[in-house]
Amino acid sequence: MANKPNPKVVEICKQFILSDEDMKKISNNFLADIKKGLAKETHPEAVVKCFITYVTELPDGKETGDFLALDLGGTNFRILSIHLENGKSEMINEVYELPKDKIVKTSVILFDHIAECLHNFIVEHSLQDKLLPLGFTFSFPLVQVALDSGLILKWTKGFDAKDAVGQDPVTMLREAIKRKGGMKVDVRAIVNDTTGTLIACAWKDTNCRLGLIVGTGTNMCYVEKLVEEKVLFGGKSSDKLKTAHAFECKYVTEILTDTQNTFVHVKKVLEEMHVKNAKKQDWYDLYYICDIVNRRGASLAAIGVATLINKMGFSPVTAGIDGTLYRLIPGFHDQMMEVMKRFVDKNIEFKLMLSEDGSGRGAALAAASGYESKSTS
Repeated sequence: MANKPNPKVVEICKQFILSDEDMKKISNNFLADIKKGLAKETHPEAVVKCFITYVTELPDGKETGDFLALDLGGTNFRILSIHLENGKSEMINEVYELPKDKIVKTSVILFDHIAECLHNFIVEHSLQDKLLPLGFTFSFPLVQVALDSGLILKWTKGFDAKDAVGQDPVTMLREAIKRKGGMKVDVRAIVNDTTGTLIACAWKDTNCRLGLIVGTGTNMCYVEKLVEEKVLFGGKSSDKLKTAHAFECKYVTEILTDTQNTFVHVKKVLEEMHVKNAKKQDWYDLYYICDIVNRRGASLAAIGVATLINKMGFSPVTAGIDGTLYRLIPGFHDQMMEVMKRFVDKNIEFKLMLSEDGSGRGAALAAASGYESKSTS
């Protein structure tokens, strides 16, 4: 009876295991790229661009008032209403769908749909009579030119409103809100999800100095390589498994919540992938592969965070983290901590903090900051 991964699977997966020496090289290269991105003369050719966020200060917990947040980063987007008072927050959260025909045509179609949903949210929650500062989480490549202004570099995640590239999403959102009418909304800030996560966590923990999204960007294409070498499934795959990106990140999460006694989720995933030739050894092997990929992803995330923590030199310091991988994959946090304990300077005290509705709440807090600044200027 098989009770461990096939030695051939272990051998092939060795290329995905990062040694301490590998991670030191990654850390050194990452730091060098950051320095290039920060320097004016090397910024144009830098791989890591280090775009400025225009967030000049973090929240102190004294922010007060009613704010909206719009979180746009995928085919579903969120609208939040947040009440801040005495260091506490009350939040209403609604998720809206962005149909395919709304994200691949024109900027007017896209932002008019967003404004329509925003209007519905405001009416549903009886907010028509309030002046509401809004923070806009925009999780796409953006060069900011002010706290409330930026230029779209390109679309990702299936979005393709070509006329919006090079334009300011805040301006397009404001114009759509004006066209719709019936809303007292003032767009005060635009941030990406990492910045929103940092701000949200800093509101709760003043030591927070770093935000990180560990989302669904895992590449699982090496499974096909294992199949081709007849190590998995007797060399008999399925059309779905051979399709690029068909093996979704959620499958890794499900498989790693399994037990090696029953492999309930492994069997379910293989069924969804139309794999009909899996044996018990394949169950162990697939679990092992997912575990290796998980550890590699956590290690890469950890070494990036460790490098920035060492560069900042704050102690104690908190890193705010969000994203489905960090939230849902068993052992991801522990693996990150294990790597960071080896690479963060010994005189620096650090911790990782899960952001709760981070980017949305953070955008509202950024709007609160922008609102306060404008009110007192």
